[in-house]
Amino acid sequence: MRLKYAVLSLAVVMGFTSMAQAAPTDYFWGIDAGYTLSDTGNFKQLGSSVEDGNAIDVYSSEYSTSGGLALGLYGGLILQDQHKISFGYRADSSIKEVDLGDEDEDSMFSTIHEFYAKYDYLVPITHSLDWTVGATLGYEQSKVGILNPKGIMYGVQTGLEYRFTNWVLGTEVAYVKHNMEDSVEARFDAENYADLKVEYDDEVQLMTHIEYRF
Repeated sequence: MRLKYAVLSLAVVMGFTSMAQAAPTDYFWGIDAGYTLSDTGNFKQLGSSVEDGNAIDVYSSEYSTSGGLALGLYGGLILQDQHKISFGYRADSSIKEVDLGDEDEDSMFSTIHEFYAKYDYLVPITHSLDWTVGATLGYEQSKVGILNPKGIMYGVQTGLEYRFTNWVLGTEVAYVKHNMEDSVEARFDAENYADLKVEYDDEVQLMTHIEYRF
């Protein structure tokens, strides 16, 4: 599975390079900030215990995570005024605390670190306003106690961008699919052990960005 994603990513990069060499190109850099909607990107815990070869406790839990801030830096190029290609890093702090339903909150969650490549097709509405629609593919990692979930993330997004000469102000809504997970097993002997697995639900982000084109 990882090999498939690696080959796909290489093919995408090679395709972008060929397009850049053959088409008029503008470059840009920017920053983005946004909010992950509450009750999306929920933390899920799956566990089981086996004693004498028999499952004695199989359980799953889902904790509603507080919506939070996402911040990022990115850069890229625009081909033929319509094909926008971005490469960036984003820190998503939405999965940080989990309400366990008691007096305390578990604060063992760190920021999700996302490294991504993104494509948007720019559809002109007016001379200065574009509608954007595209897709994102990347890699992400986080930390949950002793576990270190990591994996591929991908999604789709749509939004609007308004140009002020060299500066651009934009906003978008994005749907992000998380595939990061991790697990740990405590084995006492061949027939007595317990394991724990964590993973995340998909999430919806509302983002805004400002960029400089040159």
